[in-house]
Amino acid sequence: MAAKAANLPAGQPDERTVLAALGITEGDENDAPTGPRTPATAPPRETEQQRLARYEAEGEPLPDLCGDFGHPDVGFFKLTTRLLPGGPLLDAAGKPTPAYVAPAAGGTTLAFIDASHGLFTRFGWEPADALLVELGALLKARADSQLSQTQIAALVKIARMPDSALDLDTVSAQAGSCSPRYARKLRTR
Repeated sequence: MAAKAANLPAGQPDERTVLAALGITEGDENDAPTGPRTPATAPPRETEQQRLARYEAEGEPLPDLCGDFGHPDVGFFKLTTRLLPGGPLLDAAGKPTPAYVAPAAGGTTLAFIDASHGLFTRFGWEPADALLVELGALLKARADSQLSQTQIAALVKIARMPDSALDLDTVSAQAGSCSPRYARKLRTR
């Protein structure tokens, strides 16, 4: 093509190259296709319901993140959480996300966590914390609460996940269940 263009006066495009780029074959100008062009068929797009069903089938249950989650001030959801070993996890708009919470019928909620997301692998977030961010937004909207998302997430975490606290009593209790030797050392401090 460069050789052809070199033989043309400056500023003159090679008509054959332009027509070929537009998908028009060489020949008479009246040789335009007579029927409608059929676009290349793309695979059918997965609906959100199909995607959620696939996530349920592929995900591993996280028992610690299942059950009633919420607070009396904002209500509760019966949560079922699954960990997806490989991403991407897509939200309702089809955008990748580390955690996604999808309300279901009867006050139940499906939650999914993408274990391969950089928020967990690179930045060290815990899946429970990402889940609480998503759940906080959902509880806030449903209750039309004046509390902020983080206030709601904190209320739910304190009520539902007391073992995640980083205080001496909690750590001592956890160490005591692992080894009596460590529990004695922590009690003597």
